[in-house]
Amino acid sequence: MEIPDGDEFLIAFGVEPAPSVLDADVYEMRLPVGELTAIFSYSEGGESIRVCWERENSPLMEAFREGVEVVSIRDAEGRSGISCLSRMGPFVGILDIGIYPSLSIKDSILLEGSE
Repeated sequence: MEIPDGDEFLIAFGVEPAPSVLDADVYEMRLPVGELTAIFSYSEGGESIRVCWERENSPLMEAFREGVEVVSIRDAEGRSGISCLSRMGPFVGILDIGIYPSLSIKDSILLEGSE
């Protein structure tokens, strides 16, 4: 799994991934955005990512993806976020997580070659 290093996350979001208290193989970042918090975590060995949005420590939404090949930081036009490319069997997917200036998510899964 190709993933930015901790310094790249720190520059983009002001937070560096840290080992999870529940699993040392999982790294996570807590990103406060207004009243919400986005929690982005990944396991390089497990080739997986998870994103969860919380309000006052209460989960609002959670997405999980396995078969992740590439995680990239996107920063353009005053918006920043994380894009995750995954492959599962004949399907390719992009989970695009908007972080700043507001939280958003776009999940696209297509049959590979059907672009």
